[in-house]
Amino acid sequence: MTRDGLVEAGERLFGPAWTSPLAEALALPHRTVRRWAEGRLPVGPDVTREINRLLAVAGHRPVGTPSLAHLTMNTGDLVHSPRDQVLPATVAWLAPLVRAGKGEPAGIPFEVTRRGEGTALFVIGRPAAVACGVCWAEDRAAAAWGAMLAVMGVQGVPAAPAGRPPVPWLAVAFLPAMAALPPETLVKLGDMERCLAWTLIEQATGQ
Repeated sequence: MTRDGLVEAGERLFGPAWTSPLAEALALPHRTVRRWAEGRLPVGPDVTREINRLLAVAGHRPVGTPSLAHLTMNTGDLVHSPRDQVLPATVAWLAPLVRAGKGEPAGIPFEVTRRGEGTALFVIGRPAAVACGVCWAEDRAAAAWGAMLAVMGVQGVPAAPAGRPPVPWLAVAFLPAMAALPPETLVKLGDMERCLAWTLIEQATGQ
């Protein structure tokens, strides 16, 4: 983590006077955090991971790595999924299936139902047990969010009161068919949602 990243993280977590509260949260001497803030001491990878964990718990994006805001619309729960949590090999494996618009990775069927400039919708399961909307373009975010709310309305599934997350985001709606999924499939769903979302984004943006 760079000095600028540290300052950004500290201010997000604790406001302008962040050095002492961050030192206490990390159970470290205050002078250590002050030296980081002054650029006299590098911030190591273990501390970077812990600071990003604190950010995630507080509902903030991690610093220093691309991240996807992952919102479960049924509950309003929001987590941040850093790009480095999805292996490049997984994206490469999914890429031809996503290009084709459907597939059955790990025995779980999915289908991309709509692609647009900066957005995509996909469903997981057959019949659809989870509807997912992913958006990576700010000017398309309102329309993509409206499409996800419409899906929930058609399915008769209530949405928790939650604001539209910051771009890039993945919004997930659990549909009634989810109750029929076996437990081993439920365990894999979160990973599959994130992996498909990152694959869609990277195919569309050429990254």
